[in-house]
Amino acid sequence: VVAEKVGFIFQQLIVWKKNNATPNRYYLNGCEFILMMRKGNAKNINNMGTVNYIELNNKMGNKIHPTEKPVELNKIFIENSTKENELVMDLFMGSGSCGVACKELNRDFIGIEIDEKYFNIAKQRIENVIIHDEEKIDLFNMEV
Repeated sequence: VVAEKVGFIFQQLIVWKKNNATPNRYYLNGCEFILMMRKGNAKNINNMGTVNYIELNNKMGNKIHPTEKPVELNKIFIENSTKENELVMDLFMGSGSCGVACKELNRDFIGIEIDEKYFNIAKQRIENVIIHDEEKIDLFNMEV
């Protein structure tokens, strides 16, 4: 509802079925819900054969961040929503999984993270991505 107040329109509900459920005090968390929202006119996703029920293992065990998402999950949405060299913005960067996916898919990336610890972790992960020409990229060469 807050998103609608600033102009977003609900498009579709997507379900991420985790093939390995996350322990919880009550029911096991076997899925997460993802709201597909848009501003302006609707446009088709790039792979119109993608279903709204995505089965993919959850990151378990040695997570870097408590709510860390698999890079592969991010790749599905990035590939469907952008073209190469377009910009993706992650307002809650966490450990940088979205940024890693962007660099692997040749997308530009802006990430915002309030926690300095996780910002530094994300920065290191993204900097260490090897891209097409096998060279490391330097995204963080500006003074803050």
